[in-house]
Formats: sequence, structure tokens, C-alpha cells
Amino acid sequence: MLNKQRGKALPRGTQVQGKEGSGRGLRFSALARDVGTMGSGTLLNIVFSTALVFLVPRMVNVEDYGYWQLFTLYASYVGFLHLGFADGALLRWAGKPLDEFHHEIAPAMRFLAGQHLLVIVPACLLAALMLPGKPRFVGISVLVLALLMNSVTLLLFSLQAAKVFGPVAVATSASAGGFLLMVFLWELWRVPNFRELIVLYFLSWTGVLVYLWARVKPRRQSADSGWQLGRDYISLGWPILLANTGYSLVSAADRFAVSAALPIYDFAQYS
Repeated sequence: MLNKQRGKALPRGTQVQGKEGSGRGLRFSALARDVGTMGSGTLLNIVFSTALVFLVPRMVNVEDYGYWQLFTLYASYVGFLHLGFADGALLRWAGKPLDEFHHEIAPAMRFLAGQHLLVIVPACLLAALMLPGKPRFVGISVLVLALLMNSVTLLLFSLQAAKVFGPVAVATSASAGGFLLMVFLWELWRVPNFRELIVLYFLSWTGVLVYLWARVKPRRQSADSGWQLGRDYISLGWPILLANTGYSLVSAADRFAVSAALPIYDFAQYS
């Protein structure tokens, strides 16, 4: 092959190497774009969450802050109720285009709902019978939140697996950002109590779920068996869930001990 500008023969592999270099450049550019997208969403989430750390304690009394902290403590472990199902789904779907596994998302969501209702309904009845007023509200709220949060997680994992990171970044920042905005606006009207904070928290995550559902658009009609998917995904994901949960439980062991042993006022001060 001749170089048209200089009329000299080029080595045989010159053009191929150019294409390979271009391909590597494109892959690096795509990776940098994905990292930037996810990084921006994570950064915004940190900023909003940090603002909440300073805003909420200044608005509520000590007791309400204690119950709010109790709710957030146990809410951070609601992922355990999917038994590794979402982690198994991420492993199965990772690296595939969304079209290849899109038909599995709707039956997976149905299985997740059925799985959670089998636990949530009797657990809520027990909480209603055994817990006093304020702890009862916190306990039932955490149980109901599990279905909401794990549904969001499954949809997020489907987009992550397909490398569609834009909606993931939006959802990551919108949960804390939406909650911060609603708390700020609510405080202009009246000082919120812990029940109202929990309701606003639910609303923020419900908005995220609606947004992700609109982006993923699970197919309502699917021939896939939700129970078969559930069995396969749980068998894949439960070791990951146990490892992640065990690590996070160790880091929060002191707060669990204080919340169980001391009055809510002391727990609020400790938090």
C-alpha cells in the first residue's frame, strides 16, 4: 500500500494498528464519559445528603430526631429482604444490551413484589400487635419501604447492567435531592415531626421509582416464569448479599446496640 502524500510504501500492519488505536481511544472515551456521569450523580448525592445531616437536626426536637435516625438505621438494611435476588439479576444481566433481557424485568418485578408481600404482611401484623405507637410506625414504615427500595434497586441494576448510566446518575442524586427540597419546603410551612419526615422520604423514593419505570418500561406481557427467575437469581446473588450485609452490620453494630439498650433520647444524642 502506498502513502499518497509521499508515495512511499507503508509497513503491512500500519493501517490495522491505526484502527486498533482508534478503537482503544473510543473505548477510553466511553469509559471516561460513563465514569463522569456516575461520578456527577454520586457527588450530587453526597452534597444533598450532607446538607440533610445539618438541616434535619436543626428542625426537629431530640425525640423526633431519634426516631428519624432509628428509621434510617433499619431502612439501610431493607435490601436483605430480597435475599440476593437483585444481586443475582445484576450478575445475569451484566454486560448485555437491554433488549436481550428486557423481557425478564417484568416477571422479575412480579416475583419481587410477591416475595416481599409474603414477608411484609405478617411482619406488619406482628409489629401492629407487639410494638407501641411510635416504634410501631417506624417498624411498619421500614417494612413497606423494603418493597419500594428493592424495586428501585432492581430497575437501577437493569440499567447499570446495560451500561445506561444517565438515568442511574439522575436517580442516584434525585432521591436525596428530592427529599432535601421537600423537607426545606415543608419547614417553611411547619416544623416536621419524624412521621412527616418518613412520609416525605417515601415520596422522594416513589418519584425515583416512577422515573426509572418510565425509562425501563417493563413489558407487562411476558412468557417468563417469575418464580423460575427468582430461584435462579437468588441462588446466584445470596453470597454477595451476605458478604455486603455482614460488612455493613459490623460498621453499624454500635448504633444497633445503643438503639436496643438505651431510651430514644439517648440514641438521638448518640446519633
